[in-house]
Amino acid sequence: MAFLLDNWILVALTAVTGGALLWSVAREYGGGLPRLSPAQAVQLINRRNAVVVDVRDAEAFGKGHIAGAVHLPESALAEASARLQRVAKRPLVVVCASGSSAAAAARKIAAAGAFELHLLAGGMTAWGEAKLPVSR
Repeated sequence: MAFLLDNWILVALTAVTGGALLWSVAREYGGGLPRLSPAQAVQLINRRNAVVVDVRDAEAFGKGHIAGAVHLPESALAEASARLQRVAKRPLVVVCASGSSAAAAARKIAAAGAFELHLLAGGMTAWGEAKLPVSR
């Protein structure tokens, strides 16, 4: 106990660093949203007619995207609620470039209504590594 009292700054710094690390990991893993491998995403698309929502910018989307994907860049998500309501009964797979920003985009989509949301783990990078087709 004396060590903790004598080194309270070190203890506080350790607690803050640990909290920041946990927060970072929780954000990256989608805050509880299911993360799908590319193969699982294909199954969801084929079996349940899932809609792929690509949140990358127009340039990245134009270079290649999953066939049938809906392009909704992160900057336009707030205004996209009417567009998303048309597919509200179908699962949504949110895709970004590497999987790091899809969770934040999915939270914005969730705020627009009740959707069954999934994240593509690894984003389009993982999709390409799995050698799955893209549309241009």
